[in-house]
Amino acid sequence: MPPTEFDVAPTVGALEIGILFAVCLFGAVTVQVAIYYTRFPTDPYVLKGLVALVWCLDFSHTLALCDALYTLTVIQYGHPELLELVPDSLNLTIVLSGFIGPLEQGWFAYRLYKFGHSWYLPSFCFFLSTVRACGSVVAGTIALQHVPVTVYIDKWGWIIEIMLVIGAITDILLVLGLCYYLSEWRGEGFVRMNRLVNRLMQWSIESGLITSLGAIVLFICFVTMRSNFNWMAISAVLPKLFSNSLLFSLNARRPSLHAPDLRRRDSFPSIHSADPLTSEFKFDSEARFRFEDTTCPAPAKWRSDRHSFSTVSLHNSYIFPPGEGMPVLAP
Repeated sequence: MPPTEFDVAPTVGALEIGILFAVCLFGAVTVQVAIYYTRFPTDPYVLKGLVALVWCLDFSHTLALCDALYTLTVIQYGHPELLELVPDSLNLTIVLSGFIGPLEQGWFAYRLYKFGHSWYLPSFCFFLSTVRACGSVVAGTIALQHVPVTVYIDKWGWIIEIMLVIGAITDILLVLGLCYYLSEWRGEGFVRMNRLVNRLMQWSIESGLITSLGAIVLFICFVTMRSNFNWMAISAVLPKLFSNSLLFSLNARRPSLHAPDLRRRDSFPSIHSADPLTSEFKFDSEARFRFEDTTCPAPAKWRSDRHSFSTVSLHNSYIFPPGEGMPVLAP
């Protein structure tokens, strides 16, 4: 970028604002991680490991952004021609963001399977997120070869465009799939159940809408404003949206005060919980589901097949796998 064409506002200024905003969102991620480990100490180790992995990737992403900001504003101060070759730390963020986003999408694909018990749509979404991750690694590796920005955009920009389109499509498919399967849980006369389903649908739409809109805005800026760094600023923020979305979906749950053992029949006769659904859930002598003001018209049956799904686990559907002795409503 020749010095005569240099304008600090849409280049270094825009990137600085994006990085500062990304750092603030990393603070929100850290707070949500602390809340998660405090409220849900009994979650499976795999899920705890996923949260730790996302935080480590997000922390590394933030460090790389801060290093890039220091390099651009301090080390390269007074040399706008050096902006043609962005710091390696900024190129590294492309690779890191390629893992953060697909991890969140893979998590929601797993939730989609738990609701629908069908691998078709979750597998397709998981495949798309994997392609996105591979594309990010390729794009980041090419950028680390010290390719000038203008050459990189002209020659390899199509990779970024494809990744953004795939990411937005994946988020939209996940939201639509979750809403569809959640809507099947609605039932006439089950006020509390329907209220819970509506709340879960709202959370799914909000989390998926934020990330998909972020990808769409980044795509528009990348296509229409390639001569400045506005798209880089948005790309610095987008991984933070994925991290916060994942942690929000976990922390939005209400932890059970006395969580039952879902594989033991004798743990269900009386359930007292902070969860708005399970606090009103009991078995009576006829083994029927009884809620606050409604008794299920069909008796509950015990099933042990791998595809059974309990009403108790609806609120925490991501965590409770089907197992022996889980109660389900008779079809």
